[in-house]
Amino acid sequence: MNGQPPAVHEPLSAPADPTSRRRMVVKREKRIFFLCLAALLFLWSGPEARAQNQGPQIKIEIDVKKEVEVLKGGTWTVNHVPVDTVKKGDVLLYTLQYTNEGERPAQNATLVDPIPQGTAYKAESAWGKGAEITFSIDWGKTYQRPPVTYRVEKKDGTVEEVTAPPDTYTHIKWLINGPIPPNGSGDVGFKARVR
Repeated sequence: MNGQPPAVHEPLSAPADPTSRRRMVVKREKRIFFLCLAALLFLWSGPEARAQNQGPQIKIEIDVKKEVEVLKGGTWTVNHVPVDTVKKGDVLLYTLQYTNEGERPAQNATLVDPIPQGTAYKAESAWGKGAEITFSIDWGKTYQRPPVTYRVEKKDGTVEEVTAPPDTYTHIKWLINGPIPPNGSGDVGFKARVR
């Protein structure tokens, strides 16, 4: 008890004015209400929001360039230029640059990007150092490594497994193997042809 006498609680005397007592009860009820509301908001925010600045935070920036062939010194080379206009058949290079802006390493970070509308994935063009790359043909519900397959029931009732052509891919997913340290970054990408 640190050499101090215990605190003595004296009973509250009833106030002379009955409205004064009512004000005390209302104030106490308001205080309890706001404490309960604060606790509910804290719980409702979830652990992600409470620890928002403590864990990994992956920021993604997407860059799009158009492939153009240029004749230099008698040799055709491919350059990537900013996109101003596109036409059917143009090839676009999509690069997703990721950065961990959090305070802790990001483990098993996953990046998912839909194939943009009006384009078709160009076969074998997805890349990403240290990433496991999978594809979806069902709008991101399931993913597979190539060759991506699906089952078709034939008229006779038998089921046949069919390989999906790359231009039917709807989404690409990259699982980054290894941790992304705080301030660590990298990039992944793919090419798509304008339909």
